[in-house]
Amino acid sequence: AIVAGTLAAMFGAIRESAAHNHMIEQRRVALMIAQSELSAVGVTIPAAPGITEGTQGDYYWRIDIEPFGGQQQPGFGTAPNPAGVLCSVHVMVGDAHRRPLANLTTLTLVRAT
Repeated sequence: AIVAGTLAAMFGAIRESAAHNHMIEQRRVALMIAQSELSAVGVTIPAAPGITEGTQGDYYWRIDIEPFGGQQQPGFGTAPNPAGVLCSVHVMVGDAHRRPLANLTTLTLVRAT
């Protein structure tokens, strides 16, 4: 009975450790995908306010680009900033059920068109 109890406790600890390692690996892959998608903003993903979504393998990603600090595009009679508009870029990567695994946020300058 003592050996059986010890083996059961060891099996539970090993199973919990394996689940923990699997979650860490999922988050590591999700972070790599988030970094990859963030580097694609302005290259293959338009650097313009809006939402872009996609999948990579078993992972779902979403990029939200919005004006930073409530900046809006200039209205009628207002000269546009020649440098562009400062925007916040948020990348979220989730699993197949869209549970967030990795989040990255940065700022970028969106050129006026």
